[in-house]
Amino acid sequence: MLVVPVYNMMLAPDATLYFRREMLKRASGGKTFDVGEKVILVVARENSGTKDFTSDSFYPIGVAGVITEMNSNGFVVINTQYRVDLFDIYIAPGNTIQLEIHRRPDIDDIDSDVEREKLRNLKEEMRKYSAGFEWGDTAKFFIDQIHSIGMAACVMGPILNTSNEERYEILAEDSVSKRTEHIEKILYEFMEVGRITNEAVSSQQKEYQQRLQEAAIKRQIEHLQKELDEMHPENVSDVEKFSQKIAESGMNETARREAEKVLNRLKQEGRESAESGMLYDYLDFITGLSWKKEEAKHIDLDEAEKILDEDHCGLEKVKKRILQ
Repeated sequence: MLVVPVYNMMLAPDATLYFRREMLKRASGGKTFDVGEKVILVVARENSGTKDFTSDSFYPIGVAGVITEMNSNGFVVINTQYRVDLFDIYIAPGNTIQLEIHRRPDIDDIDSDVEREKLRNLKEEMRKYSAGFEWGDTAKFFIDQIHSIGMAACVMGPILNTSNEERYEILAEDSVSKRTEHIEKILYEFMEVGRITNEAVSSQQKEYQQRLQEAAIKRQIEHLQKELDEMHPENVSDVEKFSQKIAESGMNETARREAEKVLNRLKQEGRESAESGMLYDYLDFITGLSWKKEEAKHIDLDEAEKILDEDHCGLEKVKKRILQ
């Protein structure tokens, strides 16, 4: 009998589990095994190494199963059979685990037809969920192999956001009906959250792609318009003229943003709108200003005062103000 400790792994009776051969050998204390070997899977309370295990390191309920396949890809297939109570746990030299087990019966309180219908619905929902991912085709193969509600939980186990304690609670539930409800709740909630998240990401990606496409189209239009303007300068529109003037004006950043904002309004509303005249005049004025810095010229104030006195008699306050 092979005793294998696991942590944060979904376990259930009547399920098919896959283990790496080396991992299984290491977890069992280096024991050799073959097809037909009986296996007891025990749940560790904490994620610690085998050398740190004690008799109190495990929850009191585990799962019994049997090795049914050891394939060439390095995987060992274990079919679980029923739950077991663990007694007299002893950590032997070499970190192998020895214990006594007794079969723990289930409370079979669910109609078989109802259980089959629940399984069918759950598998269908899992197919729909996995179809939205790149690994959907691979997942479909495993979903098709599912033959119990517990196995559905085991298949989804690696991607569920549940703790080790929550997973053990499912295993420890004696009522098949309550265990089924618990599994359904976890799986359906997980898939619904995943679906909403995936839709949100897809929507963001679509919006981002549309913005990129729109920006590319605008650049193409601007490039083509520029070529047309160069070929036929006499046909350059007022909007394009203002665009060129703004680009060449040397405006500061604040003024340029305001000018482009007004220019966009003129583009959108057209020359036929009621405000087009005001917008046109504003752009004509602002692009006509001198925005570029010019070199300061030397001014001889004494010469300027002399010229003012020669050309204008009196007006002392005015001339003084001019010089100021």
